[in-house]
Amino acid sequence: MSILRGMAVFLRKVLRLLYPFGMNVAVEDLEKVKEIARRSNIVYLPCHKSYIDFLVVTYICFSHGLPLPHVVSGDNLNLPIVGKLLRFGGAFFIRRTFGNDELYRTIFNEYVRQLLITGNCVECFIEGGRSRSGKGFFFFFFFFFFFFF
Repeated sequence: MSILRGMAVFLRKVLRLLYPFGMNVAVEDLEKVKEIARRSNIVYLPCHKSYIDFLVVTYICFSHGLPLPHVVSGDNLNLPIVGKLLRFGGAFFIRRTFGNDELYRTIFNEYVRQLLITGNCVECFIEGGRSRSGKGFFFFFFFFFFFFF
C-alpha cells in the first residue's frame, strides 16, 4: 500500500502539470459506483485515448475510496523498471493476440475468472489499444460473451 500511496502522490503532481485546469469527475456518479462495489465486483471498460488513461482510472479509484482494479496491460509495457512499478499498481500483462495457443488462452481465462470470483475489480480496454474513434467498441461484445456465457 505504501508503494501505491507514493505512486498516487507522484501521479497527482504529474496530473496537475499535464492538466492545469483540472479534470472533471462526477463525484455523485462515483457514489453510485461505490454502492455497486459494496454488493459486487466491477469490470471497468474505459476508452483508451492515451497511455495515461489506466493511471487516471486507478488514481480516481484510489483517491475516492473505490476498490483498485487489476489492469489488463499489453506486454509491450512490461519494461524493466516501468513494468515492475505497473505490476505493483495492479497491472498484469498479456499478449496482444492469443493466436492458436489454447494453453495461454485457458490460463488467461482462469486467471481473470479467479480475480472476479474472489471479488476483485478488473480494468480492461475493450478496443485493445489506444483509439480516438472508438472502433474497438464491438470487442466489448466479444469480451462480454467470452467471459459470461
